[in-house]
Amino acid sequence: MRVVLVMPYSDSPLWGVQNVAYNLVQGFTKICRELERKGIEITVLSNAGVTLKPQAKFFKCPKVRIAYYRQLPPITFWGDVQHLTLARKYFHTLLSSADIIHSHDDATFSLPIAKMFKDKLILHNLHGLPWNEKRYLNSKYQRFSYDTMTMRNKKLAEFKNVEFVAISHFVARDAQRTLEISDERIHIVYDPVSEDFFRIKKREISGLIFYPARLIPRKNHLPLLEALDILKEEGLSHFTLALTGVAEDKEYFGKILRLIEKYDLKNNVMFLGKIPKEKLFDYYSKASIVVLTSLHETFSLAVAEAMATRTPVVASPVGIVPEAISNGKNGFIINPTSPKDIAEKLRILLKDDRERRIMGKRARKTAEKWRSENIARDLIRLWEGIV
Repeated sequence: MRVVLVMPYSDSPLWGVQNVAYNLVQGFTKICRELERKGIEITVLSNAGVTLKPQAKFFKCPKVRIAYYRQLPPITFWGDVQHLTLARKYFHTLLSSADIIHSHDDATFSLPIAKMFKDKLILHNLHGLPWNEKRYLNSKYQRFSYDTMTMRNKKLAEFKNVEFVAISHFVARDAQRTLEISDERIHIVYDPVSEDFFRIKKREISGLIFYPARLIPRKNHLPLLEALDILKEEGLSHFTLALTGVAEDKEYFGKILRLIEKYDLKNNVMFLGKIPKEKLFDYYSKASIVVLTSLHETFSLAVAEAMATRTPVVASPVGIVPEAISNGKNGFIINPTSPKDIAEKLRILLKDDRERRIMGKRARKTAEKWRSENIARDLIRLWEGIV
């Protein structure tokens, strides 16, 4: 079986889907002998190259190779035309030789490919739900862009040779409703967690609350800051909230700063900015708690990564959280709009060292199913089942 896996693989991943790509390649490398035994060849078509024409590089496993190409600067409304041109000129031989084309790119790639290769099975991975995410954007241009992405996804769903892969049950249900696709055309394969997170040794700093997320409205930091004020009012002040991300949305970032000033949290909140992976590992190692107060997620790799590092999670019921967390056993599920509820769950974990450690161990056990080699095997079973 020949599979072309379209995803932005990079040796040094910097963002969500790049991390997924890196972790998947890591997983396939671990099960290389299984790929050889089954006769599966995987070519990763990655836009992290330097030339328009793909440059092939064999990976550690001879059954996995990376074909790098350089994507032109994205043009929201002409991305499909751009990909169609590249596919005709540079990718046609590679794609036409595949039994399955599995795209982790957005619909600007999958849509023209589905049109070009109507005799081939196209799998389209849903990493985001633009019809939901646009509600949390302040920019009119961004909202319009997300509407355009939604339109492309709906058009993609009309092609009989296209099936979808969802990264959680929530994504599957929402996509079925919005795109009007049947059960048979959508499959669930979770995002993988890198082995690096399972190797992290805890060097916990008491009271360190870590929120690894972008500073955007969807991540919903404001009720979390109000929860910290409640804790301080109760006399519990030995904690530090570490936030990642840069001020993408100036209006929203201003609200964060004003709340920090209002509740006198300057000594309790630290901004880490955009951090490299080594620093991310360090904060997962030191964190007493990882928090996620997001209003919308499709998976939340941060939750899975935290659980892999034995760190208890206090999280909204979004993405994989309802599937992954047994409330009060391996973490807490909170109402993200209730500062009181957030404060209550943080208080329990901040004050009870034993409960925190027990929850962390249970969280690690849950996270085993997201190991990169396990997700790689899940993908192989999917491909074998539908070819």
